[in-house]
Amino acid sequence: MFIPDEDDSLGVNRRASQAISERVDRVSELTANLEATTLDLLATQLGETHSSLQVLRDAVYEESPYGRFCLTDEVLQERIAGLDSDISEVRSGMANLNLEVLQQRDSHRDRFIEQWSI
Repeated sequence: MFIPDEDDSLGVNRRASQAISERVDRVSELTANLEATTLDLLATQLGETHSSLQVLRDAVYEESPYGRFCLTDEVLQERIAGLDSDISEVRSGMANLNLEVLQQRDSHRDRFIEQWSI
């Protein structure tokens, strides 16, 4: 009967620990590869499914009286268009501003600041 001495049992423990560590690393690597592959396949399949769904929807609505549909209220769309035109008017007004006037020295302003800064 063979009885391992203390040095042999430490060596066995080290080798077993190393083997377990290598297998854990290998399983982690395989898991990461599986996850990446699965995500790539799912992204591809879902993208193709989305495209197919759009084609199907377009085909269904092509001959339908509801071919053009909108998920918002027409009154709301008109108000948004009005706001867009107001913004365009403000933008054109701002483009015409002369900002150099604000950077020039103003003696009245300087006196006012001196008077009220006391």
